[in-house]
Amino acid sequence: MYGSETYAENPYGGGLVLAPSPGSSGYQNIRSRFGSPPWQSPLNEDNQQWRKWLQEVWSSTNAMKLPTPTTTAPSSSPYVHQFQQAGRGRILVSSGTVSLIEWSRDGATFYPVGTSGGAFFVAQNDYIRVTYTVAPTVLEILD
Repeated sequence: MYGSETYAENPYGGGLVLAPSPGSSGYQNIRSRFGSPPWQSPLNEDNQQWRKWLQEVWSSTNAMKLPTPTTTAPSSSPYVHQFQQAGRGRILVSSGTVSLIEWSRDGATFYPVGTSGGAFFVAQNDYIRVTYTVAPTVLEILD
């Protein structure tokens, strides 16, 4: 059990499902926002009632609404980019003429990544330093 959720028998087979208790605020919130799930209909990929209800719930969660990647114009070489977004992401370095890409956690000690382009996983406040003769495209992507 997690808070006000309970395990309930799936009325159409397939074992137990984790669901908000019918009297809980979580269940009432779901019903008030999306209406009652179509329990009377079998849950399968061909059922349009379930498909419509689940698409409405899914689209409201913002799960498909990821932020647009941000393009950064590198200043003079070597260019240092700090990932300031909360959480994790990637810095994508492409095109241009790049001789060295380095990563740092503290902005003082840099480690070569061993390639002149690609996507590099970063956490909040990590740094990527790019040494180049022709400016590359630097894209910041929030995961």
